[in-house]
Amino acid sequence: MEGMKKLLSFALIVFCSIALVSCGAKEPENSKLISTQENKDVTVGSSLDRINIEKPGETTINNQVGKPIEQTNNSDKITVTAIIQTNMGLIEIGLYGNDAPLTVANFLQKVNDFKYNGLTFHRIVQGFVIQGGDPLGNGSGGEKMAVDPMGKNNNKRGSLAMASSDQNYPISHQSDMQFFVNLVDNTSLDGMGFIPFGEVTSGMEVVDKMAKVQTGDNDKPLEPPIIERAYLKK
Repeated sequence: MEGMKKLLSFALIVFCSIALVSCGAKEPENSKLISTQENKDVTVGSSLDRINIEKPGETTINNQVGKPIEQTNNSDKITVTAIIQTNMGLIEIGLYGNDAPLTVANFLQKVNDFKYNGLTFHRIVQGFVIQGGDPLGNGSGGEKMAVDPMGKNNNKRGSLAMASSDQNYPISHQSDMQFFVNLVDNTSLDGMGFIPFGEVTSGMEVVDKMAKVQTGDNDKPLEPPIIERAYLKK
């Protein structure tokens, strides 16, 4: 009888232990991680393809908008300078011919062929980027092109990179026409395949002015800034 009591007690202990482990392993319904960071849907290529990009916080935006561009890090990388003449002012761009030879060669060819003349900045996202160079003006124009190696430069405030039409594989769908200028440091773009090929060396105040124009649906400016012409600096 005494042996039977001990056996029952042992069985009860084992049962309770199993029950506790099972309860502890069960995931509460509300235990999944929830991000508190604000995300912004931003089209950087086709108007139909959207990618989720982490938008910088308001403090970061306020600290960077209007901030002068620092030239000390990349000024030695600039091999050629282009001018984008807009109806809101001149933007001077230094291009990284050695770090991004494919993209720079393509951009210069488009400039020399007058491809950007008369186009617009068709998408403006305050605190993120201004995007232009689309021959159709709606975010869906242009073709794909090969890309340069990643990791040589950062998507810092004032840097330029080409847009992409695919949210999953931006590096293999780089546009040969559409480009964007970073309004703030967008380091989240560095590992996604958006490769900087130059930076604004003069006229960032014009870029910031463009960023303040009124926009409508899909971040399209009600009066898009116009690229009157693009040319190489003598």
